[in-house]
Amino acid sequence: MLRLRCVRATLVARNAKLGAPLDAAELEDVIQDTLIAVWGKLERFEGYGTLEAWTYRFSVLELRSRLGARRARHGARHVRLEDVEERAAAVSDAPGDDEVARVYAGLARLGRGERRVIELKLLEDLTFEEIATRLGRSPNTLKAQYYRGLRKLRTLLPQVLPQARRGPTHDCA
Repeated sequence: MLRLRCVRATLVARNAKLGAPLDAAELEDVIQDTLIAVWGKLERFEGYGTLEAWTYRFSVLELRSRLGARRARHGARHVRLEDVEERAAAVSDAPGDDEVARVYAGLARLGRGERRVIELKLLEDLTFEEIATRLGRSPNTLKAQYYRGLRKLRTLLPQVLPQARRGPTHDCA
């Protein structure tokens, strides 16, 4: 299923952000475990948000679980900040590789209301009136949350979401 490619993108990006604590084989195991967990719970997906947003949570929790188990097996150890920064700098950041994961990570940092409205508006292509009906809120309140959330996302992710242009996009000479 093409929509589940976000699981790989999310986990690769999160692993890189953490300084790549998992090697390629371990990361593949986490990806497979996440997909198995998603598949096992798929009947519980209610469709209130997107499948990608729903699987993002599985991805993050599975990664945390794996890292926690790994720490428990190998014992806690001190890691110097300089080592983490060096390792993170060494990770390839090819353009486009993790844009989807960055957007979902940015969405996760928004408030629940803002995130929900943005997901329904942009990912499910609903109107504000349809969102208002679904959530039982005023369309004007939802519009305020939507635009406030977009402003926050633009500050969090300038390389992924360029600033919206105001006025004409070409010369009218």
